[in-house]
Amino acid sequence: MFGRYDAILADSDRFSNAANDTDFFQFLTFGFNQYYAGHAAKATLDVVWALDDTSNLTSSGISPLPNTGVGLLGDMKEGEFVVRAQFQLMF
Repeated sequence: MFGRYDAILADSDRFSNAANDTDFFQFLTFGFNQYYAGHAAKATLDVVWALDDTSNLTSSGISPLPNTGVGLLGDMKEGEFVVRAQFQLMF
């Protein structure tokens, strides 16, 4: 099992959190890894939860998240969830 907390501390002159009028965006990640054949194969499942309004992350002219690459849309007024699954093979 693993967990992670991360945040975006955006430049307040360019981006702000509309709901809280702040430039601070927080995220929590929880998940687990399952290993097979020693460490030759690994399955990962995790959930990312955006704790703040993310609507300003893509709605401004020059966005810090034009394409997050991790599944976050960056345009939600309420909380946002992402569920990701990954399978890796080593050979």
